[in-house]
Amino acid sequence: MKSFNSKDISNIVIRGTNWIGDALMSFPAIQKIKNDFPNARITILTPNRNADIFYGQPPVDDVISFNPKGSAYGRARRQATLIRGHKFDLGFVFPNSFESALAFAMAKIPHRFGYATDFRSPLLTQSVAVPEWKSSKHESFYYLALTAAASGQSVSPELP
Repeated sequence: MKSFNSKDISNIVIRGTNWIGDALMSFPAIQKIKNDFPNARITILTPNRNADIFYGQPPVDDVISFNPKGSAYGRARRQATLIRGHKFDLGFVFPNSFESALAFAMAKIPHRFGYATDFRSPLLTQSVAVPEWKSSKHESFYYLALTAAASGQSVSPELP
């Protein structure tokens, strides 16, 4: 696992989920990232059908959207091309797809957090085990647990 100093992180990209409902459930995790990295710029990379829900959200500084059509490799390559020039320090891959992790690896983001699913661990610098409670708890906790891993924290999947 590649370590980093959170004070050195100034530019973060989050690969948003593919579906609007999941995107809405990721908002608490996006806010947690902003809380953990208050001075960092946060950009969401998302399918164009979801872009509008991120505009104007307080923790989000920028939105980059892409057309989700075509082959998985073609989509990954297009996403990598869109984000490569932004010089992101840290990336969170919310979708569990191989394609999403491949895009961040192709973009050469130095620190890439994602869940260890779909044979994509070699593409991530920080591969996080899927929580045992994943299938029995609200999806928003799943995204929160991934973001907590970046700051060495854990998330209790219990509602207050």
